[in-house]
Amino acid sequence: MRTLVIGGTGPTGPDVVRELLARDHEVVVLHRGAHEPDDPVLSQVEHIHTDPHFADTLGAALGTRQFDLMLATYGRMTLNAQACRNRCPRFIGVGGNPVHAGHLDRRGTWPTGMRILAAEDGPKTTANRSDRDRFAARVRAAEEAVFSTAADAGFVATHLRYPMVYGRRSMLGFERGLVARLRAGRRRIVLPDGGLSIYSRMADRNAAHLVGLVVDHPEVSAGQVYQCADDQAYSVLQWAELACAALSVEVEFVPVPLELARPWWDLLPTGPVASRHTLVDTGKARRELGYRDVVRPADVLADVMRELWERAPSVELDLPAEDAVLAAHDRMAAELTAQLGWQDVDGGPAGWHPYAHPRRTPAGEVTG
Repeated sequence: MRTLVIGGTGPTGPDVVRELLARDHEVVVLHRGAHEPDDPVLSQVEHIHTDPHFADTLGAALGTRQFDLMLATYGRMTLNAQACRNRCPRFIGVGGNPVHAGHLDRRGTWPTGMRILAAEDGPKTTANRSDRDRFAARVRAAEEAVFSTAADAGFVATHLRYPMVYGRRSMLGFERGLVARLRAGRRRIVLPDGGLSIYSRMADRNAAHLVGLVVDHPEVSAGQVYQCADDQAYSVLQWAELACAALSVEVEFVPVPLELARPWWDLLPTGPVASRHTLVDTGKARRELGYRDVVRPADVLADVMRELWERAPSVELDLPAEDAVLAAHDRMAAELTAQLGWQDVDGGPAGWHPYAHPRRTPAGEVTG
């Protein structure tokens, strides 16, 4: 099978190519040529260098070539789908979760933010008042254009929605900021809202595996949209704890309201005005395609953290401001505890349990 991969050099590209080669595909990779990842799998395939963001450059580079499958992970998805016309019977596009209402701008939705466990057919974003939400609306339009173009041109389309993809080629801001603080000697680190937000993530190799499953199931996946994510989701706090454990570093994470964490938006993965949760439902991919993780999130994250530690990423930190917020947090906690006479029992507030626990029987006997 002759397959064109538009992109192929990004966070999941080499792993996707590896999945295709394992299925005996003849792979051609189309990308700008701005960077060639040091991955031997890419040296095994033909490269076309052009810009997939423009119809003229894309069309000129492809010429009269024909393919059995086109897989687009980069460029303008609408143009990629149009390039499939009269050239290929099957198209797989990779988009993202901004298509969901409230994902990038929670202010325009009610209840606030993105629906928790968002499904493929959940409410979609509409252009609102922010640039971020208008970008999300373009993501939605591109996804819809894939299927409208397929219907008009007579090819079969499938679309995947990637979440935050992590791996050694995808050094996200959260991990970079965390490593920068650890290298600066920080062992008390602010976490907006206590790190209770939950975001769907996906390891690069897990994402590529799901792409391979779509390739393997043309009849089942025809005309379908699939949410993508690891089997296990983690809160920001849990993710940060896993990340620090990978470096054998003990850290105290200090909960601070988001409104007071303004210098450190890199510690909230999608930023201050986006949804506090971006948790998606991957049940459809599990049921229809048999998806299961092929790599453990903790293992991939450990690789990311160790590589970042060696790279020593350059991240602009305002450590005096962080110290001021930490000092204010400690001062407020001490003052309120003294003023209100709070007392903790066994690590929790006194009298917190909702049920009675009598220790004396009706006959007057004292029990344990």
